[in-house]
Amino acid sequence: MELINAVEIKDLKKSFDGKDYVLNGLSLTIPKGQITTIIGFSGTGKSVLLKHILGLIHPSSGWIHVLGKDVTTMSYDETIDFRCRLGVLFQHAALFDDMTVLENVCFPMVEHRRNWGISEIHNIAAKKLKESGMEEKHFQKLPNELSGGQRKRVGLARALALDPDIILYDEPTTGLDPILTEMVDNLILSTHESRQGSTSIVVTHDLHAAFRIGSFIVMLDKGKVLLQGDKNTFFNSEIPLVQKFLAKGFKRD
Repeated sequence: MELINAVEIKDLKKSFDGKDYVLNGLSLTIPKGQITTIIGFSGTGKSVLLKHILGLIHPSSGWIHVLGKDVTTMSYDETIDFRCRLGVLFQHAALFDDMTVLENVCFPMVEHRRNWGISEIHNIAAKKLKESGMEEKHFQKLPNELSGGQRKRVGLARALALDPDIILYDEPTTGLDPILTEMVDNLILSTHESRQGSTSIVVTHDLHAAFRIGSFIVMLDKGKVLLQGDKNTFFNSEIPLVQKFLAKGFKRD
């Protein structure tokens, strides 16, 4: 049976010290094939939630299914194979400083597709870079020779290298100027639209981006889901904290 939801979470709790809960009974379904944006004030558990989806940390209690699999019960080898179905664009791209642009994008394939020839890997990496808007003249440059926008494009190309089912974006526009922010937002949209059936999850502090690119929006507060739905659900909400959040960070056209 075809999956309707990419992620299903039930009563997820996470404490790092056994006392305070960063996630405190969070339940959430993220639809397959859409762009979901996750918003909320700082310290509400957005990044911790992302790490749970990736299987980087395990919950104190509750369960989480990603692409129909329980990530909390996987063996080490199962987790490695599973993560190949997920692509991540990190906040600051997180490129390897001593690798060229092309080598950075080749890296996931060299690690996880060892039966592929180097020529095939190079061709796929070049294709992903071009799809992300990078010109070939930059392929042999090191990350410190690139602009902020170019590093984002390389990071996205690397995230797409294994053709993942889910692409996760961790605060992709933090620290960028308005022009680069719009470029990254457009890149997320165009990438999603070109990959039929793929799911995008964007953790962001930028409400303009969240409401512009997200077809499904989730707001966290105190480690729980405060509200989820489309943008009209938020605009019509009478929850005081939602109204305050929108008033401070978003103005309707």
